[in-house]
Amino acid sequence: MSDNPRRCVLLLALSWLVFTATASAEDEPADFGRDVRPVLARTCFACHGPDAESRKADLRLDDRAAAIAAEAIQPGDPAASEMVAR
Repeated sequence: MSDNPRRCVLLLALSWLVFTATASAEDEPADFGRDVRPVLARTCFACHGPDAESRKADLRLDDRAAAIAAEAIQPGDPAASEMVAR
């Protein structure tokens, strides 16, 4: 496996941890669309986005249903998500 998918997953996991760890009771909670999706768009969608010609491993991370179907994410159970595990 190349370093790009691992880097993408690592960046996603780190960004999610930073956003959730820095949120306090006074702060607005992390929002996927505002806080996480832009990181995915910058780092992961080139290989795992909507363009079928450049997509690697038939894994789409821009489409929630496709990511769930591929078992890349497990809604409500991050510890069981392959993206977090990687």
